Amino acid sequence: MRLVTAVAAAVTLAFGVSAQGTLIDSFDTYQSQTANQGNPNDSGEVSGAGILGSYREMAATWLSGPNDVQTTADAGGTGVFNFSLGADTDGRSTLTWNGSGSTGLGGYDLTDGGTQDRIRVALLFDDLPADCIISVVDTAGHMSNGDIRFPGGVFSSTYFDLLYSDFVPFNGPADFTDVDFIQMGLDPDYPATDIQIDFVETGVPGPAALFLFAMGGLLVTRRRR
Repeated sequence: MRLVTAVAAAVTLAFGVSAQGTLIDSFDTYQSQTANQGNPNDSGEVSGAGILGSYREMAATWLSGPNDVQTTADAGGTGVFNFSLGADTDGRSTLTWNGSGSTGLGGYDLTDGGTQDRIRVALLFDDLPADCIISVVDTAGHMSNGDIRFPGGVFSSTYFDLLYSDFVPFNGPADFTDVDFIQMGLDPDYPATDIQIDFVETGVPGPAALFLFAMGGLLVTRRRR
């Protein structure tokens, strides 16, 4: 009877847990960087709410073409990140979350004690294919990289998840419980690409995974008894 009660409690716990991650950036703080042939690299730092570590670095990089590479967060109070390549123009964008003046995040635990297992990008719009490359660097300087492939033809809100287990060590592996900074780069395949992102956050396993986790704990407890 006690085991049945415990199982019922586990089910309630698993399916009642709010699937809330930790915001890396809500893009509610305004920032704009523009790169072009006359100014091929434009970057800046802002501070504000909804940003992990309170500070965001944004960079726009022009590679070729006659027009601008534009990156903007919260234009007109929209709470959206916009990346736009002009016609016949190629370029990239980089967002970095690493504390004020690149002082770092101080060993931030991206797993939140083991409850979160992914980085989630909420894509609103993507007309052409692009790579979204995410790098995590720990306080020891170890780096792991992951790639989310934006397929193009996305015209409504869509989640793209990158599991921590899918990151590939570059100089690491990075310790996701001891993070110094996070970087996200957008690298389109074609000129004139437009991308809009609603937010970036850490993600939690779905209810089924949480249920199995809870059940595993119960079985271990029963064996010990």
